[in-house]
Amino acid sequence: PEDDGDGKRRHKQRGDNITGRETKSKRWFQHHPFVPIRAMTSMASSWRWPWGGLRPIPSRTLLDCLTLASLFYCAATPSTDVSNHALLALACSITIATAGPTSRWTISFPLVPFLLLQCLRRVIACLDDANEGGGGDGWFWSGVAIGVLSFLLLILSTALTVLFPALELSPVRGKYNVGVIDLHLPVDFSG
Repeated sequence: PEDDGDGKRRHKQRGDNITGRETKSKRWFQHHPFVPIRAMTSMASSWRWPWGGLRPIPSRTLLDCLTLASLFYCAATPSTDVSNHALLALACSITIATAGPTSRWTISFPLVPFLLLQCLRRVIACLDDANEGGGGDGWFWSGVAIGVLSFLLLILSTALTVLFPALELSPVRGKYNVGVIDLHLPVDFSG
């Protein structure tokens, strides 16, 4: 450590000028993969996002996570449960109301076949109850196939949401001459 005259001891390592305490915490983060939440949030604020300087919208990210969590819950619980239907309807209506059908396409597009599969799962459960469980193994395996397809759609939706998050657009700075120009070409039709 060297003293630069301002009373702070500074380390000259790898060309960086940081205080001794910051160096110690930097070393601690490199050797301990499980860091406290406060440290992770401070690190995330200085994180370089891979979307060309754009940052995810925190409220939209939270809504996407809650929607996906509720859809995973609906896929994992029995289809005869009333809370399953209420939560499924609430998640779909909040997503459509806040973002519209295409603004959050990463959730909306896989959501349509997911809803169809959940309705089919409910119909199969009702038919099995009407037969007093006499449907045999066919009902069981169709329920397993619907469950697997539902989880695959949710995994696809999660991957798309991570790869294509809702991003904040930076404000326009500088002079941009973007628009439409009418161009009239002289054409001689007398010919």
